[in-house]
Amino acid sequence: MGCNWRQALFAQARADYGLYLLLTNTDGVPVCYLLQMLQKSLEKLLKALSNDGLTPPETKHEAFDVFFRSAGGQFQTIGRSLGLRDSREWESYLKGLAPLIRLMENLAPRAKQQANSEYPWEEREFAADGGIRVALRVPAQEGWSEWAKDAHRVVQLQRFLEACFEAESA
Repeated sequence: MGCNWRQALFAQARADYGLYLLLTNTDGVPVCYLLQMLQKSLEKLLKALSNDGLTPPETKHEAFDVFFRSAGGQFQTIGRSLGLRDSREWESYLKGLAPLIRLMENLAPRAKQQANSEYPWEEREFAADGGIRVALRVPAQEGWSEWAKDAHRVVQLQRFLEACFEAESA
């Protein structure tokens, strides 16, 4: 496939999002897998949106800050797809979306004591006797109810992803 980095990232983000949608319609899939695919799709999409096509993306899970710095010029395409009227609404929309995207980025595995959707992690609690209790948490056994497919935050992210894909296709 003859494409540049931006196009390649968009193509992979679309594929990841397609798998996410497929998994959301499959009974019994643990939410952690939905969360992984949504996070991967969002990360690649943000990297695509801020990529010049010539430069390979960084592999860190902090794409939003890079996107946010270059987002002003995206209003005509993405902002309009979202039904926003002007660049002020676009800026306000992005500021409102920022905490949610950061929450999603923070779910990328970084440390063995941090909740994430991909790897088990340690959770430490101080016991009444002064000791420390260590429990292993398993993503597939967590409820992740705040990230369920119909949760408001997930619907917001889906709307953003779909508007970006629509704008890129136009």
